Amino acid sequence: MIIRPGDSDAVSFNDDSSPDTRLTSGQKLAVNAQVVPGGSLDWYFRILQLCESVSGELKSAEVWPRFHALRFDDQQRIWAGLSKVRIHVVDPRPYRDRLDEILTRRFKCKDPVKVLAEQLELKNPHAMDLFRKLQIFTAHQILYDSTGARVYSLSRFLDDDQMFFSSHPISQTPDEVLQLSEFGRDVKPIVRMVSAWAAKSAAAFHEAVDCFLESDEAVPYFPNDTMRRRMAARVLNSHAFDKGDERQVELLEGARSNILQNLSPFKNAAIRPMSASDRKPYVQVDSRDSYFVQAADIAAGIASKILETDNLEAVVSRFEYVTYNGRRMSVADAEEELRLMRWRHLRNGS
Repeated sequence: MIIRPGDSDAVSFNDDSSPDTRLTSGQKLAVNAQVVPGGSLDWYFRILQLCESVSGELKSAEVWPRFHALRFDDQQRIWAGLSKVRIHVVDPRPYRDRLDEILTRRFKCKDPVKVLAEQLELKNPHAMDLFRKLQIFTAHQILYDSTGARVYSLSRFLDDDQMFFSSHPISQTPDEVLQLSEFGRDVKPIVRMVSAWAAKSAAAFHEAVDCFLESDEAVPYFPNDTMRRRMAARVLNSHAFDKGDERQVELLEGARSNILQNLSPFKNAAIRPMSASDRKPYVQVDSRDSYFVQAADIAAGIASKILETDNLEAVVSRFEYVTYNGRRMSVADAEEELRLMRWRHLRNGS
């Protein structure tokens, strides 16, 4: 039995999952669940009791059928705490749907994706070049919409040296939070890799976006220095992720460095500049060594199953904090997203 929480400096513990691609139009969605210490884990211990017959490390695949079979009242007791877990979803399908319109015009058929797949099987050089371009375009759009990219754009907006009339050249900082090339040169897994990173970036950086968007009625105007300081305090926090892809965490650190480059050089001499010791590194934790990470694994699996068996609206209705492709979702937002998806499918004839 796991008795340790995990890294004591981490303000959240994260694990990820993905719905069955056979139920998501062949596209791999990334679902990150974020457990914040301090809240009740009664829901997690109830699930442990529910699955006490399972030997070894408890995984979400073992949880779902047992949880789904519970009586309504018992499910609600678990949902009372489970709903507090933050869920971050990155879904390539909206980006692919837009590209299907281009493919439809290119191939002049009802199922352009199938035609492209057939041409790829035949090693058609034109199809291979088109596939490469589609992969790069999709990955770049996902990266551009990610929470990490949003925070980076805000940090540039708040950096006085980036203002139009500044004597400092804008080219001193990168145009984007990360370059797509940093994810590797192989285009085949690039969409999956960027989606997984974008979901993790939502966990690491969403609080910086929230503090920018939240207004304090008592303070009608925040000087740039003050807002930079508030955002930087959140970006500096450490987060723990399930042990696995080390490169993803390295890229998160790279993105954080680029963001802090804009947020840290406070122009107000009265404010102490941040030092290297203020920055706590992101860490990887084996889920077998942390009940927080195991709780995140279970929550991610449940959210993925809801996406499989229902839809985004159901996830947003169940969990109190959900981001989707870099944006915080309300139930109304989720309903609109589903309407747009249905409209695109009808338009593309799928």
